[in-house]
Amino acid sequence: MKLNKIITFSGIGLHSGKKTFVSIIPKKNGSGISFIRNGIETSAIAKNVTNTHMATTIGSGKGSISTIEHFMAACSLCKITDIQVSVSSEEFPIMDGSAIEFVKMFLDNCDDEDEPTRPQLKLKLLKKVSIKTESSSISAIPSDKAIFITKNKVRYIGVVRSLVCLDTSQSLERILSSRTFGFFEDFEHLKSKGLAQGASLKNVLVLDGSGRLKNPFGYRNHEELANHKLLDMIGDFALLGFPRFEAAISSINGGHSLNNQLARKILSDKSNYQIINSNS
Repeated sequence: MKLNKIITFSGIGLHSGKKTFVSIIPKKNGSGISFIRNGIETSAIAKNVTNTHMATTIGSGKGSISTIEHFMAACSLCKITDIQVSVSSEEFPIMDGSAIEFVKMFLDNCDDEDEPTRPQLKLKLLKKVSIKTESSSISAIPSDKAIFITKNKVRYIGVVRSLVCLDTSQSLERILSSRTFGFFEDFEHLKSKGLAQGASLKNVLVLDGSGRLKNPFGYRNHEELANHKLLDMIGDFALLGFPRFEAAISSINGGHSLNNQLARKILSDKSNYQIINSNS
């Protein structure tokens, strides 16, 4: 997709609670995605991530912007590549806690088809790259498709798992619409640390001490917790810098930190990957 006009919107930051204004501006082909705040522009690539606690933050100082992962997932799945994203505050709007509202904006304001002469660059993984800790692991292996697999142990729920192939439209909507989640018992502690200031039942799935959902309208899909972890992975790996890639990425009890570590490790050694033009 190619953005055909400027998009403007606003929303509340999940952790800051501040209202943030956003303008998405089309750029020339090959420019990539960048964020700008207070006149400081930061390219949307893994090496520019500066914090992964509770969200993915890009940039530093007065140019830092947190909670970009859902927006980046929407960019990846809509194959949006050349935009400048101007943000008024330190945190990107959470919207409804998923990526679906960003996708709807793109669908309403983009040309459906890419220009025939527009380069379609793709990162193709050539060998296995992995990271392991005492309680978690993540690995990427070569594949002819873009595949994400997640398996996480969730408090009071047990193990949740899900899988998605980005090269097929099947199941993508349930990933895009899956919301972030948290626990009611953690709310006051997070608030005391300056987090979750904008959290509500309108933008977070809230679980009680027995694992029951407090949101009145329930889950959007049966695997929403696991599917949101996939959404986060898709957004974090969009920071590889290519809207298309060929690899199968599997995570066990992972999160933003492990995602970013693996993306950096892949890009750190050029023998790990090949950049190809999928139009050729």
